[in-house]
Formats: sequence, C-alpha cells, structure tokens
Amino acid sequence: MTSDAYTFEPSPPDWLNSTIGFNRSGSFGWEGDGLRGHVFADKMNETVIVAFKGTSVDPANHWKSKDRLNDNLLFSCCCATQRPDPYWYGRVCDCRTDSFQCNSTCLTQELTQEDRYYSTAVAIMRNVSTWYPGASLWTVGHSLGGSLASLMGITFNIPSVSIEAPPQKLAAERLGLTIPPYSADYHIGNTADPVYMGACNGYFSSCSVAGFAFESQCHTGKRCVYDTVQDKGWRLSITNHRINVVIPQVLEAYNSTPVCEADDECVDCYNWNFHNDRH
Repeated sequence: MTSDAYTFEPSPPDWLNSTIGFNRSGSFGWEGDGLRGHVFADKMNETVIVAFKGTSVDPANHWKSKDRLNDNLLFSCCCATQRPDPYWYGRVCDCRTDSFQCNSTCLTQELTQEDRYYSTAVAIMRNVSTWYPGASLWTVGHSLGGSLASLMGITFNIPSVSIEAPPQKLAAERLGLTIPPYSADYHIGNTADPVYMGACNGYFSSCSVAGFAFESQCHTGKRCVYDTVQDKGWRLSITNHRINVVIPQVLEAYNSTPVCEADDECVDCYNWNFHNDRH
C-alpha cells in the first residue's frame, strides 16, 4: 500500500498487486499537486487503511514542490534557514529570529495553516471516518507519507505504520500532539537509509543538494530497524530509502522482523534556542 500510494491507477507495473484482502475504495489529492494517496478497505468495510504518498522529486520543478515545502517545514529545525551561504534552497517560513534562535509559536502556526499537509491529512481522516463509521482505521505511508501517517495516528489515536519515514517527533511536539507511551505507532526502516536514520543533513549530503533540510533526529512511537549495514554490508545511501528497493531487498529478504523499540534518549535540534515571541 505504501508503494501503491505513489501510483494513480491500479495497473502494472507500478501498482503492486499485494493488498490481499483489501481493495482500493477511494483516492485523494490526484486532481491537484498536493497531498495524495489511496484508501483501502476490506470486504466488510470493518478495517480501513489510509495510505499517504511520500515525496516525489521533479527535477524540473522541485524548488517549488509542495512536497519539498512540507518536508522542510516538518523536518527542519527552523524553516530550513540555518545553512552556510550559498543556500542550496530557500527558507520555507520566517520563524528564525537570529542565529540558532527560533520562534516556536510561529512554527506551530506555519505547520497548521490550512494548505499545509498536516491540515490536509486531518481533513482527509475526518472524511474517511465519515465514509466508514465504526470501521477500524489505520494509516500507513513511506517517507513523508509515513511521517504523516504517524502524525495522523497520534492525532486520532489509531494504529500507524511508516516505512523509511523521516523522524517526526519534532513536528509532533510543535503541533502540540500528546504522544501516548503505549501507542501503536511503528516506524520500519533500515540502517543504510540516511533519511530514516536522521543522517541526511550534511551540507553536501544528497538531501541538501536536492533541496531538503532533513534535520530532525527522533521518531515517535517505536522504531523497527533492519540492520542492513551489519547484515548486508550496505553503506548509507539515498538509494536505500526508495520503496522499490526496500520492499524486495529488505522487507521481503529478511526471514524475521526486528524488535521494535522506543528511543527515549534522542534529542532534536540541541543547538537551537526556541522561544515564543519575536523579541
């Protein structure tokens, strides 16, 4: 489902016919250039799964991409601004007040604007709950879609599963979400994916060069980590973030699943000072 969320029509070769027991019952966002995905339901409409699409990079227009804008709002320390000149990308909001100084209230207001992906996802979830009253709702997604799935899981207190998602605890805290200690919030990934590991943030990293400020480090819920560096000899590479690599070479290749554990010692943006006013 996380792979199919990138595809408009359920037809090969891009659409994976692996949603056994579930049929696509609806879609959202494909008429525009914002948040997209599909809704899957079982035959009795008792279990409904919302799959959010992750980031798509358009080489011809990625500097204006809404995916990139929301990535940099959700996963940067402060508007994707604190970078040496020349910047690889422009800032996405005006919340930085000085060097490593940032207005937290401003960040929350930016994340909750009506046209931001978080607000759009909340509206989608409310619509789905209306379409399927009484159904057990789940959210899933890959990359950006996975982090949004997690945020929806926390917002609506429902199970969520993300695959290779950027760390989203920073965004959850800025949105004022209460993260329950025993939530069904799971983040599947591998140690050779720099995005999932919070390691795709050096000035010359592939993410930065492509215009993304992935600066967050901490996941909500529990991480289920496949150690592909140790087990397979992989090295950190953005290639190992792609869903069409992860499914066959990680999820289907391993004979067992990793233990899912919380990382309670993680700290985000330790060198920043956040305050609630501009003075």
